[in-house]
Amino acid sequence: MNNSYDIEIERFISGEMTSEESREFETKMKGDKELSENYKLTLAAHQLIQDAGRLELKAKLEHFENEDSTQTFDSENSNLKVVTQKGVLPLWIKRAIPIAAILVLFIAIYQFGIFNSSSTVSDVYSEHFEVYSPPGVTRHNNETAQVNWEAATVLYRNNEYEEAIERFSNAENGVPDFQVFFYKGVSYMAQNQPDYNMAIQNFDSVLATDNDYHQQARWYKSLALLKSGKQSEAYALLETIVAGKFYKNEEAENILNTKIKE
Repeated sequence: MNNSYDIEIERFISGEMTSEESREFETKMKGDKELSENYKLTLAAHQLIQDAGRLELKAKLEHFENEDSTQTFDSENSNLKVVTQKGVLPLWIKRAIPIAAILVLFIAIYQFGIFNSSSTVSDVYSEHFEVYSPPGVTRHNNETAQVNWEAATVLYRNNEYEEAIERFSNAENGVPDFQVFFYKGVSYMAQNQPDYNMAIQNFDSVLATDNDYHQQARWYKSLALLKSGKQSEAYALLETIVAGKFYKNEEAENILNTKIKE
């Protein structure tokens, strides 16, 4: 985290800023995603630390509420005397309070460290890329196209993506173009030496028409853009996926919320 962010965030949370400074800080957060995320994380850590303190306070209050008052008769002075007997806090509670407080603090520190850590593009890509399920067998009048399509499907299922690309290409006149382009795009990403630019070209061909693979092509294209170093274009596409609640929208949101190393 940026050191200047640390200072500003702590001053804002603790109420040390003037009204004008607070307004400027809030405006700044709206235009600075990293600052806004770090503020939320710091605020959550503060909340967890406060919760640890409340645990101990609650136990003490419950202890005081359990104080027992009894009345005894003082025969020597003929007076009724009220004697307050303080309840004894069980030993296991005494031991549990500091442990619970430490545990909550540890969770806060751990979560803060995890969420504030950054990942590489390769980390994010590896976490989210998976080969799309193989296509089914489609019946067509063009027997040559049918043979090539079925062969491509088998090769694709067996992770032989380079050979599958060639077969998919030969089947273009026999199956819907968008289906061929989509599986070629995924194959270019999954082959031993991925070609993300070719993958993007094929997904663009899918996205050029309205079809059943439109949403899937958008998701895979965003990953290909990300891996090829076009982060701003990838983010724009991911935001579209999230906004429209399209295919893989939750994973798209996860990527957008991940701090990626430059």
